[in-house]
Amino acid sequence: MAMVGVCATILYFGLERENKRREAQYGPVLNDFEQEGIATGVKTRQEGWSTWQQDLNDEVYLARWGLTGMTKEEMLDLGDDHPAFRYAL
Repeated sequence: MAMVGVCATILYFGLERENKRREAQYGPVLNDFEQEGIATGVKTRQEGWSTWQQDLNDEVYLARWGLTGMTKEEMLDLGDDHPAFRYAL
């Protein structure tokens, strides 16, 4: 049981460090309310969830996250490698 605690602690601090690295390199990720008016995209509601669908042709968005020159498929395939991704801790 102690081994589980040690592994969970190591994982927690490792992911926290990764989140801080991404914050330092790319800046904070804005929530839906902060994004409205400064980014181009569509706010959608599906099954009670409110999500932000970013316009992948927005040059400001592409430049901010270092995605300039990538195809839409490449951006969608980034998954947790996307600079805006943060681990929920």
